[in-house]
Amino acid sequence: FQERYKQYVDTNLFCWLFIIDVDRFKDINDTFGHMSGNHVLKKMAVTLNKMVRFSDIVCRMGGDEFVLLCSGIESEEQAQTFVQIIKKAIADAGKDEKAWTSISIGKARLSAADKLEDIIEAADIDLYHDKKNHRHCLSQQI
Repeated sequence: FQERYKQYVDTNLFCWLFIIDVDRFKDINDTFGHMSGNHVLKKMAVTLNKMVRFSDIVCRMGGDEFVLLCSGIESEEQAQTFVQIIKKAIADAGKDEKAWTSISIGKARLSAADKLEDIIEAADIDLYHDKKNHRHCLSQQI
């Protein structure tokens, strides 16, 4: 990840970092069990990997968070459009699932002037803004 990050920054490829957090993931584990939670994470990972180019990176940051490092996104507007596309793809992937939930996404543009830690912090702040303002409800059939 850090090697690709450095490569993107060095080549100035209009790159963005996205942090994706699974909303109310603990509720899935508590309601449906950890095997269902694991299934949700795996299916979300597959969906995210299908949405990016071969040169982009999708990785699990830990727990219920993923990180995407994507190039070729030139503006804030394009980044926000990509966020909405990701959210729709995740919602569509779970439409027939017994246990599913929405995601929240934070984003930050990569800059050679910023340290990776600062970019992650900026994306994290944006993530919590998204969580506070746009979190969807847990989808479940109980």
